[in-house]
Amino acid sequence: MREHHIGQTVIPYEINWCDDRETVGLSLDQSLELTVRAPMAATIGEIEDMLESRQEWLLEKPHQLMR
Repeated sequence: MREHHIGQTVIPYEINWCDDRETVGLSLDQSLELTVRAPMAATIGEIEDMLESRQEWLLEKPHQLMR
C-alpha cells in the first residue's frame, strides 16, 4: 500500500491498474479506504500529481462519509 502525505496527514491508498481505463479515478469506500484506478499507461508520478491536485477532496470526503 502506498501513502500520500498532505502536511502531517497520511492517506494510504491502493492502485488498481486497469486495461480499459483512460483516466485516473479516485474512490473512497465506507471503511475510508482510498482506491486509485489508473490506466496501465499511467505513471506513479501522474498518479501522485492527481492526488496532489485533489487534496481538498481527500481531506473533506472522509468527514462526509462519517456523517
